[in-house]
Amino acid sequence: MSGVTSTQSMFYRDSKLTSVDFGQTDFSTVTTMESMFEGCSVLTKVNTTNWNVSHVKSFKRTFYMCGKLTMLDVSNWDVTQVTNLDSTFSGCSSLPELDVSRWNTANVTTLASTFYSCSSVKIINASGWDTARVTDMTATFMNCTLATELNVSGWDTAKVTSMSRMFFYCENVIQLDVSGWITSQVTSLGSMFQNCSKVVTLDVGTWDTSKVTDMSFLFGGCSSLTTLNLEKWDTGSVTTLYSTFYNCSGLTSLLVDTWDTSKVTNCFWTFGGCSSLTTLNLRSWDLQSATASYGNFFNGSKKLQHLTLGPNFTFHNDKTMYLPEPSKQLPYNGTWQRNNDDPTYTSAELMTNYDGATMAGTYNWVKTSGTVLVKYVDGDGVEIADEETSSGTSGDAYQTTAKTIDGYTLHATPTNATGTYDASTITVTYVYDGNLFFNSSPTMLDFGSHTISGTTETYAPTLDKTLAVQNNGQISSTWNLTAELDSSGFVGADTGKMLLATLYYQTDDGKMTLSPGVAVQVYSQTTTDHKSVDISEHWSSNLGLLLEVPNGAAMADTYQGTISWRLNNTVANN
Repeated sequence: MSGVTSTQSMFYRDSKLTSVDFGQTDFSTVTTMESMFEGCSVLTKVNTTNWNVSHVKSFKRTFYMCGKLTMLDVSNWDVTQVTNLDSTFSGCSSLPELDVSRWNTANVTTLASTFYSCSSVKIINASGWDTARVTDMTATFMNCTLATELNVSGWDTAKVTSMSRMFFYCENVIQLDVSGWITSQVTSLGSMFQNCSKVVTLDVGTWDTSKVTDMSFLFGGCSSLTTLNLEKWDTGSVTTLYSTFYNCSGLTSLLVDTWDTSKVTNCFWTFGGCSSLTTLNLRSWDLQSATASYGNFFNGSKKLQHLTLGPNFTFHNDKTMYLPEPSKQLPYNGTWQRNNDDPTYTSAELMTNYDGATMAGTYNWVKTSGTVLVKYVDGDGVEIADEETSSGTSGDAYQTTAKTIDGYTLHATPTNATGTYDASTITVTYVYDGNLFFNSSPTMLDFGSHTISGTTETYAPTLDKTLAVQNNGQISSTWNLTAELDSSGFVGADTGKMLLATLYYQTDDGKMTLSPGVAVQVYSQTTTDHKSVDISEHWSSNLGLLLEVPNGAAMADTYQGTISWRLNNTVANN
């Protein structure tokens, strides 16, 4: 190829060319290879190994639309003089690999569509490329649908003005590190990441977007993204937000509350299809310039339930922005509300009535209110303490507590003691076991001071307190009272001798002797109410507790003994 300076369009659209081998590698005098093989639709192989292309300045469309090309070795090409890589490999959809890792791209000014539709290449290693002079990265990797790895973290993008469609449809790329890119000259980010459906994170929060006018489809179809923090973006120059976040179906957090959208004329489908987004703050958004293209702004964002709108936001009094209807399933009632005392709105009503001057604020799905009624009852279902009520928003948590009630012990904590409010009245019932207890019991029974008698005497005691019992147990439950004289009986304080007397309990039905150390049932009852039973009320000289002292049994002394009273719940006979 001695003396040849141009191979431009050499085989342009040769639809029959299947392979090329020049038999030599010296292209050292060639300065342009633009469109050299463009449109060679059945070309499968070009022997390009070790070509000397050291003086070539333009590879624009060199292999453009060589859709059958399966082998291309350009790994050792010297591209030091190249300024134009526009569409160089565009449409080489059958190439399984392309090694450009050693290329020196220091003079390149455009990478527009360089690898466009290289849809069979899995790895494009351009991490070492010098991109300091590049101004155009439009569609650089567009439709590289099988590519799983694109390492461009070190690229210098300081002079780039367009990144439109740069990674469009790179649907198998999982990670894109562009966090350090300088974007201060960029005017278009349209469709840059569109349909990068496997990318999980994009750290672009510090990008300088002050000159960007086009953000249409910027993140459209990035369905694996869950969060985007774009609060620091300067959007004062943006005129189109057409489908910017369209079908970001995995997005749950999106920070765009500081955006200046005063110049935006197109916001069609901006948040359309953000089906996982629950909260959206648009407090700074001004859509008054978008007088015609604003339809479907929220369409498909079906989980959006917390929406902040600012004073300059407008729905244009139109329903076509398609704010989703709030859920009507409990705990929600299908309306929006700003504050608890404000009116509620259906989505249609909010869109047609919103006035930023008087209605700015955060609107939430309205939850129904619920009531919890707490009851305190005994085993018979009778209330034993005042009931309590509490109210709250459906879905919010409630917690109840048991009361300490004299004479009762909590049987068990109810299963719904804690829970969440709903639209109905929830009744929480604390059931208590009634206690069997002494309302009053004597600490001293005084049988008196008596002259020693020559006959058998019977003495009734004087009580310092009544002997009274209360049973708060279930109606028809039975209980009994036992009395037990200490095993040492009555002992003289001075002589230490036991008094040979008989302590007994007398009823209308008979006499029950209280032998020392033996518990004897002296009273039983079936409960008919929860009133106190005064057992000692009818004690007398011939009923109740009595002490019989036989002739000659007593000596001059002061006798003392201990009587124990015990209460027992019993099982009624059927």
